[in-house]
Amino acid sequence: MAGLSPKLPLLLDKEYGVYKVNKTYIEMIKQNFKHLMLTIPGERMMDPGFGVGLIKYLFEQDTVTVRGNISDRIERQLAIYMPFIELLEIDFIGFEDRIEAEPGTLNMKIKYRVPNLNVVDLLEISVT
Repeated sequence: MAGLSPKLPLLLDKEYGVYKVNKTYIEMIKQNFKHLMLTIPGERMMDPGFGVGLIKYLFEQDTVTVRGNISDRIERQLAIYMPFIELLEIDFIGFEDRIEAEPGTLNMKIKYRVPNLNVVDLLEISVT
């Protein structure tokens, strides 16, 4: 069964008896975008600048300044590592935005576009 890249985390596809794979460019781009967001700078071997490191912001105060810092970091990382993505909107979902959000969590929805594929997609991330 051919694919573009392995799906992470690695899981067996019971039907084919091999690891699950990303079958479309959209799946692969979304997975890579998620990894860019969650990787802490310095964590990736041979590329210490890679990653937004959302976990670093987990216990920061939920202020306009912190949200701006996160947004700036995302924009800079996308420009370097995924320049084919156009960032459309970053929506922070804080404790004041919905009752079920817990303190000590960072919830975001990132709307982006891949112009070459003419696709708009949404990446939802929750860091606890």
